[in-house]
Amino acid sequence: MTTLQQASEVMGRYAYGMDTSDWAYATSVYADHVDIDYRQVGAMQARMSRVEIADFLQGLLGKPDLRVHTAIHQVVALAGEPDRFIAYYSVRHYKGAIGSAGKFALFGWYEFEMRDDAIIAIAVNVSATEGDAAVLA
Repeated sequence: MTTLQQASEVMGRYAYGMDTSDWAYATSVYADHVDIDYRQVGAMQARMSRVEIADFLQGLLGKPDLRVHTAIHQVVALAGEPDRFIAYYSVRHYKGAIGSAGKFALFGWYEFEMRDDAIIAIAVNVSATEGDAAVLA
């Protein structure tokens, strides 16, 4: 059984890796293979290895002038499901020079399942966006 504290720590490590563009660190919170559902952000639903997920993130976000700020606002346990959690997030993307950067933000929640201190399934849910998604291009 995973504790709420363990789930919160995992999401904190993920956010730190995303913000520092350390894709290996960000995805170190995943099991060797993960069921992911990124359809709400225009990507895939698949079973992927940790390395494949890191490559995907690097391809999407690994641009020299793109900065990411990930905030995990709250992690909650799903009632009656000891290894399933929701983490509310905001992810802000900035591209270009500070002060005149293009901006794009996503707000929503991750629904995830853990086993042995690792995420084994995750779905990204988006409740709102702000700005221009072309910033990610």
